[in-house]
Amino acid sequence: MGDELQDNTFHIFWIPPDAEWLAAQLPDKNWAVWNDEGQPPFSFTVFSKWDEAIRYLRDVFDKNSYPEENWVPEGYD
Repeated sequence: MGDELQDNTFHIFWIPPDAEWLAAQLPDKNWAVWNDEGQPPFSFTVFSKWDEAIRYLRDVFDKNSYPEENWVPEGYD
């Protein structure tokens, strides 16, 4: 992952026991979201707006009934 992409990647929530969902702002200003369960390469979904990406992630979180303390979005308002 390039430095620019790495600097624009944010942890959103934990998946028990040791995985997470992430969001990254791409150079074209779109947002990619993915989880790191299993082995790379990881599949991802692209959104044109942050609001769409975070809403999608919250839906995934809620549908899986993860504990609320696992929802810890970082770095991007």
